[in-house]
Amino acid sequence: STDGPAFNARLRNLIAQNRLDLVGSSFSDHVPKYFLQEFNNANKALAEKFLDSIYGNGTQVASRHILWPTERVLDTTTGEMIRNRGYTYTFADQMRHFVKWVGRSAALGTAGYRINEVNGLKIIPIHDAASEYLDQVRDGGSAMPIRQLLSRRSRSGVQDQVAVLWRDMGDFSSAAKSDSY
Repeated sequence: STDGPAFNARLRNLIAQNRLDLVGSSFSDHVPKYFLQEFNNANKALAEKFLDSIYGNGTQVASRHILWPTERVLDTTTGEMIRNRGYTYTFADQMRHFVKWVGRSAALGTAGYRINEVNGLKIIPIHDAASEYLDQVRDGGSAMPIRQLLSRRSRSGVQDQVAVLWRDMGDFSSAAKSDSY
């Protein structure tokens, strides 16, 4: 549907039913590590107020659990800051960040497809290497590397896994590029 207000109303209803939790972010995508905690707290409050004004319903808040880290600038200090701001989950690139925290073998194995805890913060992996294939198609469907990845993960015998594929919004700047998705 191209009806934005109806789409927002649907999201608001799903949040009110506890069936959806929006991903929070810093307001204007500032990088918390480079600012004072007071500014970070004010920034978080402004971001929450903005999301709540659209998706809250007075008693239900839009996002308080998961943070999309700006530019995904992550290290131990940033992780602590995210946790100290009240978030329990964040996203991290499998090959840029996960490798540093759990090692290459673990990041490429089953642990790289599970929510892991690092210093008290639950980390949802973004499969950055696999995401590079998202705009490639084969016989009207996903590229073979994506199909193979999902097939391997589904046959691994481990049920609680996640595959997060991500692309920048700039990838949708042309119709030809968008159509490939």
